[in-house]
Amino acid sequence: MTERIEILDGMLAKIASTMAGVRADQLDLPTPCPDFDVRVLLDHLVTWLRVFDGAINERVLDWDPNAGQTYDDWTERFTAAGESALGGLRAQGFDRPMTMTTDPMPGHVVLEMMLMEYVGHGWDLAVASNQLSPFSDDEVEVAMTSATGLIQSEHRGSQSYFDHIVEVSDAAGPTERFVAFLGRDPSWAEES
Repeated sequence: MTERIEILDGMLAKIASTMAGVRADQLDLPTPCPDFDVRVLLDHLVTWLRVFDGAINERVLDWDPNAGQTYDDWTERFTAAGESALGGLRAQGFDRPMTMTTDPMPGHVVLEMMLMEYVGHGWDLAVASNQLSPFSDDEVEVAMTSATGLIQSEHRGSQSYFDHIVEVSDAAGPTERFVAFLGRDPSWAEES
């Protein structure tokens, strides 16, 4: 599992670089997440990394992560929260319960959620801002392993966190298979 922390470190660095590549004229563009434009997706990425950081470092949130936090210094806040979260994982490990917002959960589940979340939303941000997805096939495969272990059928549908799996061809690569598993259309960037 320690190797997964290092993989997460690389993923977070790539997302920070993607964030830095977003131009001001792209903030109102749509993303593959129907409820998010680029600005809201950036806010979501920062907010939830702060939530993960709080859980890892046993800090109680004094704010509601669902209240629509807004920022304008996304890359800096994301990088700071990522460094803190990674530092906490390295120092304290993940073989302990962590509390995200209400109920404690196993620390290894929090790590798996992060691996899945940040490749998924990193892809969303990259394609919405006309950048290449920054993740290697190996990183995407790690995220896919996390996703298949976490996402159950009751987590899918229009009123849930994930839409239904999108069909892809047998020739689809790891990224296409992963985003399709999350319920996103891998050809979204080509169609938008």
